Amino acid sequence: MWTVIFSALSASACLICVAVAISAARIARRRWESPRAAIRSSELRLQSLEDSRTEMLQHLADLTNRLKMSKVRAAAKHADNSGADPDPYTQPDEWRKMMNRRLAEAKMRN
Repeated sequence: MWTVIFSALSASACLICVAVAISAARIARRRWESPRAAIRSSELRLQSLEDSRTEMLQHLADLTNRLKMSKVRAAAKHADNSGADPDPYTQPDEWRKMMNRRLAEAKMRN
């Protein structure tokens, strides 16, 4: 009778040990994979930041080129506008003379 009780206790202790070992193995595997996942996540985040930086630099270069070209176009347009009306804000005297001339011409026509 004592041998049956001892055998039953031994078997149940063995089953408990196996369950604890399986649980410990799962916990160890999760802890082992966790740093790898964190490293992988950090690497992906770093790659994403580098891609964003490269994209922003490309957009900045495009904007810089647009600004340069708009300045070149403005300079070319200003050089071609030799017969255009003077700007009232930057050239007030010339603008006033031009308007006086136009008013005088309009009076002469009427």
